[in-house]
Amino acid sequence: MESKQELYPRRSLKEISKTLMVIPLSDNTPMNDASDEGDSNTQGSRTRSSPGLQPSRPASNTGPSARKLLDGLGYLNHNADNLLGYLETVNTHLHDESDPRLDSPKSVLVTPELTALLKKIPERSVTDILIQHFFGEANWIYELVYLTTFLDRYNEWWSRPYQSVDNLEFAVLLLRLCSYSAQFLPSQNYTADTILGKSLCTIREQCDATAIALSQSPTMKANPPSILRVHELFFRACYLKNEGRMKESWDVLSEAIREAHELGLHVELPKGSGSLTSENEVEMGKRTYWNLFMSVILGRWPLIPERHCTVSLPNGVIGSQISDVNAPNVFCERRLQIELTKIAFDLLTSNHGKPSTDPVIIDKHIRRLQGEIIEKLPPAFKLHAAYEKWDDELPNLKRQRKMFRISVFATMCSLLRPVILQSLDQTRTWSPSDRKLVAEHRASLLDVTIEMLESVGRLHTLMGGKHNRFFLLSFFTLEPAVLLGCAL
Repeated sequence: MESKQELYPRRSLKEISKTLMVIPLSDNTPMNDASDEGDSNTQGSRTRSSPGLQPSRPASNTGPSARKLLDGLGYLNHNADNLLGYLETVNTHLHDESDPRLDSPKSVLVTPELTALLKKIPERSVTDILIQHFFGEANWIYELVYLTTFLDRYNEWWSRPYQSVDNLEFAVLLLRLCSYSAQFLPSQNYTADTILGKSLCTIREQCDATAIALSQSPTMKANPPSILRVHELFFRACYLKNEGRMKESWDVLSEAIREAHELGLHVELPKGSGSLTSENEVEMGKRTYWNLFMSVILGRWPLIPERHCTVSLPNGVIGSQISDVNAPNVFCERRLQIELTKIAFDLLTSNHGKPSTDPVIIDKHIRRLQGEIIEKLPPAFKLHAAYEKWDDELPNLKRQRKMFRISVFATMCSLLRPVILQSLDQTRTWSPSDRKLVAEHRASLLDVTIEMLESVGRLHTLMGGKHNRFFLLSFFTLEPAVLLGCAL
């Protein structure tokens, strides 16, 4: 019998993919809308033509590529779940083609406006002091900037600060670090409130204002996402937190996370792919992602849902200061914070974000925190009788231990806080076992708040005991004090 001819002959998936490669763009394709030329949301959709920028390579006359087409339609890079990720899997053409979002222009024409902004950057003798102070007194908090790589870029930048867009991005990061560093001055090692005759307040505000102006310039807005951009946004968010501008900090942190997504920091990329090529860059990229993840505070929802946390933890080898394999590395505290944050997200949102006053549930949460985090802490980070063998060799270990201790107690306070809502009339009808749990939880809340206040005081002493804008010191003095007053 003669087979019936198919009305729509079947095609292989690879043939369909190849067909998509040659679909021409119409004049109405949104990615090339001239009205969006300055919009950062359309970056990467075409070769930049912003004033002052020289394209890194000539524009092709063969029409836009499939990657550009899909990018213009809003597909997220490095995502295996969308069409772009599928095409990257089944067709090597997309692998051979560089991602325009990661291809920065090579040179920049210095305009009078740009020159005026760059002249506002403090002289090197000032930035040298601030950067030295940053690595000595501030970088230990997040361990996000690798000293060796940064100093290489720093020295190169001072030799030719105007040569490329990358250098302009580095200038913004430099200003962010300087303004952030100035928030930790005066200190025990630098007691003056001026640098070379200029007040710290003036320097801090000037660095912040210049960084904002540079980052919003047309040259910078036209630039594709980069790890430098993520870092400068992150430290802008940290600066705002220390200034008590939490809502603004949250908004900037959201922007940093969007940039990180565009770079593919949210997925485990094969070696040599994406924008991070060396092992050091991959390691620092992971540190960047996980620092962005640890953003829960003030009752706000996490900006990165945990189910998207597919990136492996950093190994912490970079920056290790001693050869003892049993010693904690510089990122050990951050890794512990990551595990604690995961548990906190899960426990604090288990009741649809509403606090549960059920003493049995509260007790279950506390026991889980103790079993999964507190009882498994490495010796150097034990809450009580911590192993202090490496404290002299690792000067920041004491401070990191105190900071992690505060985070554990803050999590316990959040879990125990609902006992304040339990009135005597409410508990009078409860069973004896439930009333006993309530009494234990109230006593635990009192103990934990006192422990947290003492830990904050000790951390402040370890940070020099001087005036300090570090947000953790003020925030975690207020919160336990209020809880303590309510629980008494």
